[in-house]
Amino acid sequence: MLPIEIVFLIGMAFLLFLALKVKVNAFMSLLGTAVVMGLLAGMPATDVVGAITTGFSSTVKSIGIVIIFGIMLGNYLEASSATTRMRVSTLSGKMRKPSRKWRWTRPNYRVASPRSCRYWFRWS
Repeated sequence: MLPIEIVFLIGMAFLLFLALKVKVNAFMSLLGTAVVMGLLAGMPATDVVGAITTGFSSTVKSIGIVIIFGIMLGNYLEASSATTRMRVSTLSGKMRKPSRKWRWTRPNYRVASPRSCRYWFRWS
């Protein structure tokens, strides 16, 4: 059993090695690193697997849906070449000019914000 600081340093080095040198998928790199760190910390193999599945299930329960939808949206954008268009338009500075209907946006923020604040604070 190694001290936790040494386990942490070995784990981070192993994660970077898997992700950058071997070019393993990020999820698989994290999963492999979790197994290595658990074993180096002195946990039995069955407890390592149990700890990983418990931690992963609690994470998925709380934020998994948001992550999955974000991944889906990113895949759709990549498949439609929208990410390339966004990158090219952002880097080249050729963004569309705002339409004329937005010309009153700034005055409306100055007028609407104090009114809405006054309205909501009246009810609190």
